[in-house]
Amino acid sequence: MIRPSIQFNMTRLRLSSLLAMLLVFQGLYAQVARDTISIWSEANQVYMSSIVIHPDQSSTAPHSVVYLLHGAGGSYTYWSDEMDNLDELSSTNGVILVLVDARGNSWYFDSPVNSSLRMETYVTQELLPYIDSAYNTHPMAQGRAIMGLSMGGHGALFLALRHQELFGWAGSMAGGVDFSTFTNHWDIPSLLGPFKKNKKRWMEYTVNYHALTLDSVEVQLMIDCGEDDFFLEGNNALHDILAERGIEHRYNTYPGGHSASYWTARLPEQLAAASRWLK
Repeated sequence: MIRPSIQFNMTRLRLSSLLAMLLVFQGLYAQVARDTISIWSEANQVYMSSIVIHPDQSSTAPHSVVYLLHGAGGSYTYWSDEMDNLDELSSTNGVILVLVDARGNSWYFDSPVNSSLRMETYVTQELLPYIDSAYNTHPMAQGRAIMGLSMGGHGALFLALRHQELFGWAGSMAGGVDFSTFTNHWDIPSLLGPFKKNKKRWMEYTVNYHALTLDSVEVQLMIDCGEDDFFLEGNNALHDILAERGIEHRYNTYPGGHSASYWTARLPEQLAAASRWLK
């Protein structure tokens, strides 16, 4: 029979251990902070929202920033809606996550047809400076990564290749890197005009076209696609273009199609790879 005093001490020991574990857990994640910001975009003449996840707001040290881009039909809340561990990923990788809004299916470029959609200007000239002024960041290419899914995969590579002075690392998951074969989808005709009358313009706005025009690429590139994805052919072609031009990059295909289960499984890998490289 256990004496009451011994039983009391054992219970107190268990409670002390549990409290210690809770304190450790709080020490790991209590300082993670989320902000929903809204900034005026002069380029688009609207307020634009983003979610910012900071890994340790109590820290005085600067942090690198990863910009997360959503796909067609999504919004700045998409990644947060699909994944409940973004706070943990921010903390584990020690990076600020910025969940960017695309204003619908903008494909993250400045539309030559619709002057009210200037997303390239917004991201590069308005959002980035705001984040660097509002948070303690590394305001240089070595302190910024950009990655996204589907339309956002296109956007990440498109923006990074066109602005290598701003981004040091870019990742695409199931990216629509060559949408020129999808001539009546995802509102692209409203951005670039009808395909039949604007074939050259359509090609010029694809990632694959830009890869063909660059003599060198300083950005670290990580690209993946599902083996049953309708964007696989375009991603394989991009891999071939980069390889033929001697441009260093990482390319993988994995089982899966064009679905949330695919890119939510890939995001932790991309974030880990980016955080190892970033300043």
